[in-house]
Amino acid sequence: EWTPAQLRSRPVQYLVTLLGARNIWLDREPKPYFADELTGSIGLGNEQYTRFLNRVATDSRKFAALVFLMMHTSQTWDRIDRGFLSLLGAAFVVRTEEANAVGSLPALRVRPGIGWEETVQQLHTGEFVVRTFGGAVRQVIVDQQWWPQELIDATSNTPVAPRERVRAGVGS
Repeated sequence: EWTPAQLRSRPVQYLVTLLGARNIWLDREPKPYFADELTGSIGLGNEQYTRFLNRVATDSRKFAALVFLMMHTSQTWDRIDRGFLSLLGAAFVVRTEEANAVGSLPALRVRPGIGWEETVQQLHTGEFVVRTFGGAVRQVIVDQQWWPQELIDATSNTPVAPRERVRAGVGS
């Protein structure tokens, strides 16, 4: 459930959705669209963004868009549209608890009961179950030990120390 303060962000979210839509449908030049933290960002009160995601997934081939959707729970699909899963070209699943592991199987296009739900629950850091664009499902390990420190730093999105809060006059 969104708080009243969160609901006040809807006009900004609507404008961001319009800008995203403009970039997708402006031309047929190849372009990527990355959406992270979908579990929170399509919560109650953000129907406009949910409709945008449905359309961008449906139209991605027409407008040469490569769409990356990242979420924490398999229940997020229910907020978008379960039929959306049929549009996935590839899927990456990391370690998760049983309900999400079972819920991730349609994205991998594998049947329950053949072991993938247990595999997903037992993954370690750097391990994924991947369904490739060709339809193969494999367990893979991403070994960062050979990466230069600059690349590790550039791809890390977890703060090492808390950042100083910036006061913008909103909510302070």
